[in-house]
Amino acid sequence: MHQLKDELRQRVRSIAETRHGSTRALVACYLLPLLFQALIAVRVAESGPAWTLFSLGLCLALCGSVPLYMLLREWEAKSVLPAAEPERLPTPAPYTAPAETPSQGADTLELFETIDQLSAQLGHQEELCTQLAKERSLLQKEVERLEAELDRLESEGQGAVQHRDALLNEHKQTINEQRSVIERKQDYILKLENKVRDLSYEVKTLIQLNDESIEEKNAASERASDHPVLNLFDGEIPALPLHAEPSHPGIHDMGEMKVQTAYDASLQLQKCIDTARRLTGATHLSGTNGRLLDLSSDSYAIDLRRLFDSYNSESACPVFLYSKREDKLLFVNPQITSLLGWSPDKFTKDYPSLVTEGWTDWKRALKEVTADKPQQMRLLMKTKSGDDLLTHCNIGMIPNGAFAGHLVGVIYAG
Repeated sequence: MHQLKDELRQRVRSIAETRHGSTRALVACYLLPLLFQALIAVRVAESGPAWTLFSLGLCLALCGSVPLYMLLREWEAKSVLPAAEPERLPTPAPYTAPAETPSQGADTLELFETIDQLSAQLGHQEELCTQLAKERSLLQKEVERLEAELDRLESEGQGAVQHRDALLNEHKQTINEQRSVIERKQDYILKLENKVRDLSYEVKTLIQLNDESIEEKNAASERASDHPVLNLFDGEIPALPLHAEPSHPGIHDMGEMKVQTAYDASLQLQKCIDTARRLTGATHLSGTNGRLLDLSSDSYAIDLRRLFDSYNSESACPVFLYSKREDKLLFVNPQITSLLGWSPDKFTKDYPSLVTEGWTDWKRALKEVTADKPQQMRLLMKTKSGDDLLTHCNIGMIPNGAFAGHLVGVIYAG
């Protein structure tokens, strides 16, 4: 082996030396003549023998290439290692194991037993690893199944939630529609109730008027049949009044006379206030319940209509009703037409513009009037013919009842 290595080293060294020699020969035999020829050609390029020298240099280069070719062939031949004959290696001597001692045999047996035990443990561990790998694969499959089940349950839960939301929205819409229908029906019922109240009031009014007309007819027939001369033949003596009625008019007979003085106006005003105080139909319905508030407003409208009817029957002088809270004239009876020429609706609508003088006194009276302190003033008012008429106005406050806080007034010409 050592000889073979030495031979290889020598051959590698000879190959390197051959390469260096070839390089030197290439430089000496080929490159140097060319360089020499080039220098000579540059210096004597203008003379005639230049071409002769150039041709000579080319011949020298051609001749130098021949030994270069031979050197290259020699380098190629030396680079190929000859097929060396196989050297006869020395035959190794047979291995003879040393004789074993009893202690070495015991150690060897113990070592073999240890190896067997380790092999058994290794097999057991391999079985455990295999079993664990199987369990791991089973657990992995179970996890994948549970994940798929979870995804399915989540999708079903989302679908159930969406279905529930849709049902809730549908129920809400149905409830809103039913509520609107109920509200419309309630409004319709309230309108019908108002109509029933109005019709009931009209029926009661007609019945009352019919009863009054029947009573007047009966009284007239009784007065016609009660003749003092004819009754003497029947043995009946007419009773004479023991006390005469007072000659001056009072509160109860103001409807039969015209208001001309401040005293008459105060009596008429007190009569109108008492009429309004007796109308207490709306007070018992006042409360916090919305239903009762609606009924209270309806009853108030009915009572207001009854009060207007009562004031329409007053023929002594014009009577009006004024809302201090709304600062608005609510009503005036038809007697205003005979005084100023204006219709009640026209006078109620254009009342502030019909006062030519005395508006300041009117505002002062509105601030100072109380239930115990009525106010008087003079107003210069415009008539329908375009003239100005000096009138007297008395106003008083209704202390209690359905129209508590409202103002009642009477107007008469001075």
